[in-house]
Amino acid sequence: MDGAVSLRGSAAITIAFAAIAAGSVRAQEQPMVPLAELARQAEAAKPTVKKATKSYTNANLTADSRGEPAPAPPAPDSGFVSKSLGKPVSAEEMVTRSEAKVESDVLAKQSEDDWRKRSSSLRKQVEDMQSRIAELSVPNALTDSNPAIKKDNDNNIANARAALEDLKTRWTRLEASALKVKIPLAWIQPPPSFGQ
Repeated sequence: MDGAVSLRGSAAITIAFAAIAAGSVRAQEQPMVPLAELARQAEAAKPTVKKATKSYTNANLTADSRGEPAPAPPAPDSGFVSKSLGKPVSAEEMVTRSEAKVESDVLAKQSEDDWRKRSSSLRKQVEDMQSRIAELSVPNALTDSNPAIKKDNDNNIANARAALEDLKTRWTRLEASALKVKIPLAWIQPPPSFGQ
């Protein structure tokens, strides 16, 4: 009985191998279609769309049957209505005005100590930058004899002067902010000396 079972099992395996081999032979017999040919076939299968032959604009349309052109629609008020101005303003102007209002409100809430610290910090930065410029401007035999070092030193002086100009602008803004929120100028005095 064992011999009959093993004979049937080996026959089933042989049939399975034969089916697999026949399938792979049949797959090899089908010709490979080039990709370019597949693209051409896909393009040909797409439906064609007609392009419009005439474009219509508002000038082509008429309000009535007499052929008179339709009147232009009224121009809408552009922008946003400002509560403080009571009229429409552009989005950019609205943002600018809102930021200025918020900044003004924040500055108005700062204490005397905050204003004194800000002005003191700016004065210290101005003094430090002026000292830096003075140090870099001192004639030096090593700097003057080497063109590369001299060029680097000149660039450092130019950068320090630009930074000093930035500090001057920041001080001007601080004074303007103080005037705007009506704090006593004594809170930020004395102003730094921008002599250099």
